Amino acid sequence: MTKNELRKFLKTELATVSADEKFAASKKACDLLFKFVLKNNFDIILSYIDLKNEISPQEMNCALMMKNKIVAVPKVVPKTQKMNFYILDNSIKILKQLETGAFGISEPIEKKQNLFNVENFAQKKICVVVPGVAFGKNGQRLGHGMGFY
Repeated sequence: MTKNELRKFLKTELATVSADEKFAASKKACDLLFKFVLKNNFDIILSYIDLKNEISPQEMNCALMMKNKIVAVPKVVPKTQKMNFYILDNSIKILKQLETGAFGISEPIEKKQNLFNVENFAQKKICVVVPGVAFGKNGQRLGHGMGFY
């Protein structure tokens, strides 16, 4: 089976997952990740805004911001295969900081002052949360096939 065939098969399977099952899986995964971030004292979390059938990190993003962690999410740079991350403002609800962007995905509203620049955080511990269609036992990732991660 090719990667594209596997991706198509798994997306079909994921489409059958109920909202309740997705919520439960998201909660379980994000609870573990939240504890991992706090235990390892990460300063910055490069997270994401989920697509329809992905684990949703939204509650975790909010909880980490309440713990004064810096949370940034990606925005696709049009006509490229690049993303920039933008720091979310913990004094504003996350949904008010998002707009519909590339591929119909919710993305942060572009504000130069919120652009994440790793050079400004060189001495900080950074955790990167990567979404995907599926992951193998040894950490292999099957993405959506667009080449961003």
